[in-house]
Amino acid sequence: NSVFDYDYVLSGYARSSELLERVAGIVNDLRSSQKPNLQYFLNPVLGDETRGFYVPADLVETYRSLMIPLANVITPNRFEAEVLTGMKVRSLKDAVEACEVLHSMGPEVVVLTSLDHDDDDDDGLKVKGTISVIASTVIKNTSNNKENKIHAYHIQLPKLSGRFTGCGDLFMACLLGNMHRHSNDFPTAFEHSCASVHSILHRTAKHKIDGELRLVQSRDDIVRPEVRFPAEAFPTETSPITGIIFDMDGTLTYPGSIDFALMRRRIGIPPGHDILSDIKRLLP
Repeated sequence: NSVFDYDYVLSGYARSSELLERVAGIVNDLRSSQKPNLQYFLNPVLGDETRGFYVPADLVETYRSLMIPLANVITPNRFEAEVLTGMKVRSLKDAVEACEVLHSMGPEVVVLTSLDHDDDDDDGLKVKGTISVIASTVIKNTSNNKENKIHAYHIQLPKLSGRFTGCGDLFMACLLGNMHRHSNDFPTAFEHSCASVHSILHRTAKHKIDGELRLVQSRDDIVRPEVRFPAEAFPTETSPITGIIFDMDGTLTYPGSIDFALMRRRIGIPPGHDILSDIKRLLP
């Protein structure tokens, strides 16, 4: 009945190297015996900027040497990204560079889940400031003598008041589900995951329930999230484009259905620039 036929493994909080080693053994056993392409989603829980470490500090090396090289997808917060890379992450540029360092350890997808900004914003909860989520993905190049490409995106969200528990687990679960649903469209999976989590936290904050996420009440936000904060591509010298199709007679699209604004965001073309000219510039 395929009960043990796994496609994904997800792990989060662990307080000992022994437990992490056990998880690593399970992932390796599953890959060797059943699914060589099994995807491992790792939330490297170490701590946060407010409380510092809430696991033994010696787990950092276990994550660096054992867990992260095994993972396909990792989702550190800023504190964890700084500890794991030894870098200070104080800007979007820093965040992208930290993601590149983490890519070099093995994962194809890195999502840095919290980068505070000082910009004023108001989401109806009287909270100033915004927070960015940065996602970076490796596009493997199968051509000879060509390096893999890294493409990064960020979503800027209004900060919310309150203290929430389990946000990292929630985001990782949403990301896994959306990457499965949108397996060939990572930016959409990223957008939907951020939209779901932000909506759940917004609803929780409005009801002033400290720490108790309103998951059941947010079912529709998980299944059909409304994307109010789109992902923006970072400028890059390499293109995410692998091919161009000209639909001259409308065979593939309905008239008027092409979303040019979305096309610009996905490729990183600024508003007002000619799309075809910029595509030509990006192509090798």
